[in-house]
Amino acid sequence: VVHFDAMARPQMVRATDDAWLHRVLVLVGERMGYPILINTSFNTRGKPILNRVAEALELLQDLEDLEFILVEDWLVSKAQAQAWGRNREASAS
Repeated sequence: VVHFDAMARPQMVRATDDAWLHRVLVLVGERMGYPILINTSFNTRGKPILNRVAEALELLQDLEDLEFILVEDWLVSKAQAQAWGRNREASAS
């Protein structure tokens, strides 16, 4: 797996290095076929890098091909982000 510019800087994670992250990778591998996470600057074309978790949750809702985000030890699915968005809208009204 490489970036569109054919570059990659893979990092290996063993259970003895970080048990929680290793388990996430194992589960991703079981679901997706590859135990791979991408660590990248989180922004979209023409927009600045995100600074708040709320911005990440909004982007997760908006981007069709993004299924999950991982913030610290919080794995968030698109469905969870959508529920957060509905709750946020309801509390704002």
